[in-house]
Amino acid sequence: MTAETGVSSLRVRIQHHVLLAAPVALVVGVIDGVAAAASGTAIVVCAGTLALVGAIYGVVQAVAVAIGMPVAARLRLAERFARAVDDRGGSEAVILEVHADGVALTVAALAAVAPLYVIVTASESIQIASTRVIVLVVGGIVAVLAAFVVRGVMLLVARRFFKWLHGRVGLPRPRGRAGQYCAFVFLPTTAFAVPVLYVAGGALGPWRFLVALVIFTVWQGMLHFFVMRVRDRLPRVALARLTTLLVVLGAVGVSYASVFAGMRELERSTYVTQDVTTLLRAVTDFDRDGHSALFGGGDCAPYDAARGPSIRDEANNGVDEDCDGSDAVGTTIELKTYSDALEAGQKKKYNVLFVVVDSVRPDHMSAYGYSKDTTPFLKGFSKDAWVFWDAHSQATATSLSMPSMFSGRRPASIDWKNGRYYPQPVAPFANLPRLLADNGYDTAIAVNYRMKVKMPGVIDGHQHIANAPKGVSWRSGGHLVGLTIQAMERAKNAKRPFYIVVHLDDAHVPYTGGVGRALPRLASSVRDVTKFDRGIAMTDHYLQAMVAHLQNLDLYDETIIIYTADHGEAFGEHNEQYHGFNCLVEQSHVPLIVRVPGLGGKHIHTRVSLTDIAPTITELLGLPETALTVDGQSLLVPVLRPDLVDKQRPVFCYVHRLFQKRPDYFVESVRSGNYHLHRDIMQSNVQFFDVEKDPKEKRNLADGALYKAELERLSGLLTGARRSNFYSYR
Repeated sequence: MTAETGVSSLRVRIQHHVLLAAPVALVVGVIDGVAAAASGTAIVVCAGTLALVGAIYGVVQAVAVAIGMPVAARLRLAERFARAVDDRGGSEAVILEVHADGVALTVAALAAVAPLYVIVTASESIQIASTRVIVLVVGGIVAVLAAFVVRGVMLLVARRFFKWLHGRVGLPRPRGRAGQYCAFVFLPTTAFAVPVLYVAGGALGPWRFLVALVIFTVWQGMLHFFVMRVRDRLPRVALARLTTLLVVLGAVGVSYASVFAGMRELERSTYVTQDVTTLLRAVTDFDRDGHSALFGGGDCAPYDAARGPSIRDEANNGVDEDCDGSDAVGTTIELKTYSDALEAGQKKKYNVLFVVVDSVRPDHMSAYGYSKDTTPFLKGFSKDAWVFWDAHSQATATSLSMPSMFSGRRPASIDWKNGRYYPQPVAPFANLPRLLADNGYDTAIAVNYRMKVKMPGVIDGHQHIANAPKGVSWRSGGHLVGLTIQAMERAKNAKRPFYIVVHLDDAHVPYTGGVGRALPRLASSVRDVTKFDRGIAMTDHYLQAMVAHLQNLDLYDETIIIYTADHGEAFGEHNEQYHGFNCLVEQSHVPLIVRVPGLGGKHIHTRVSLTDIAPTITELLGLPETALTVDGQSLLVPVLRPDLVDKQRPVFCYVHRLFQKRPDYFVESVRSGNYHLHRDIMQSNVQFFDVEKDPKEKRNLADGALYKAELERLSGLLTGARRSNFYSYR
């Protein structure tokens, strides 16, 4: 064969495979768009994008087939398949066995999906990684065993059936090549692979692409028989035009995808388009800054890594670094950090018991007026404490929130690095435990095993790190109380003041901490809410035990007690569950109760941040005001000097994607005065709320001209708050 003939043959093969792959991908795109209830434009985007990707896959496939054909011919694969399903030269016994096995395998595959679905669904609520892996492995084994049992039974039945059928009508059935492919390849593969992809797609991780590719190729093979018939009846010019039309349609779809304003939102509601566009953005990220100029990536400088949606925009320098269309105009509000209201005798080396309860929201606490009595002890305790009704976390994920809380600095002014599991601050990192250790304190933190292993940024700086046993995460409160009491006694015996942090996880999803007959039922129509409330009630018991031990040690009146949460929790509000997805009120609003011996109780409705805790402790202990560089403001300002409170004081919140299987997002948020600006810079989604009139943040006013000036003011505050690598370290 000459070189010219070889090239011509490859050109025909490429055309053939493009005609197979592009239409299948186009149909998948249309189905994906329709299933997502998308608009007509969005369906064109889905269909066109997948059609172009299908055409590219067709080219790759054609080249691979051209290379693999000699190998297949040498192995006589086509001949072996024909002998197995056809009576022309094939053994009758083999033909009967292939028919029976085909049916048995198809039924067995369907039978395996049922236990697989149950196991995968159950595993989604398991937060302990090792337990989840065990459940999935056991579930996979059960599914395989179920498939083997069903296959064995069905094989016996199918053998008898096909032997009877062969005597009546003669096998093989069907006799045509297309029918045989459909019966022995298309249907069995589809029956198994499609349900597996639908049920366990997320759990498969990168392997889901391989499963999807197998399905696509098998469907493409089904179309092959139709194309072969049509191809022989159409002139080459018509085939070339049809191929060009498919490629052009794909190009149109990609063009729409690059400028379509709702691209990111469309991805979140689709199945296939989401994975494909994520892959395409990674491939077309030419400057490797994490963003592409195509497919809704938003990169305005595709060959300049110093400019992109996650780059900090330097204010007033004439350069649009963050690709939002204009240079940033940054503004800041200078806060008075300390109240200077304490007399010399009110500042001393108090002990500090810092109780952080994971995922708790104040509107589920009876201490904040909740109708169910979830926190009876805390309700009584708070009569002699400061109760803050409008406290917000500076991040809605523990790995970001707690380092920020301990340092008094918002995430956007801390330099971060990627840890093995979660982000962590770049060392050296100035925080409360380090400061207090340098001033003679015995510092300790009690956490679950998972946090000790996976979140070194949280425990950083503490002298003593105690953890609950490995198997009790999310219900470890009882162990942590014991460890906290040991830390109290160790410090007292050493005659040193203590700073102890205890992180109670019993209210965290999967809400397994609230067990025991000592707890009230706290029944709700939503099962997770009932379990969540009982988890909060359990932590109330734990707080009572720790306070009782302080009293037994005669340390209660020498100890500052702080009770708060690292973030809130969503139960369907704004279409989200759990936390770490946004900074809207249900995920950012947290309880904050502080008892300082001798300073009495008070209810404060001024908006405050958890970054205010570090300067509060610094001021109460009489440490130098320059000891920590903080973004927060001492809580003594609203408590003792309300005249110094700036009602426009900005309170910031941040969160970004921490798990790769989720769509990418990066949320920055600021509350100032009556307003809340909340924007996702990855999804180009802006929300603006009047929180005085709309405290649950249900009415987005971002498009209203009435609030344009306030929106721009808050936008400037967000820009002015960017002082670290937080936007680019990922």
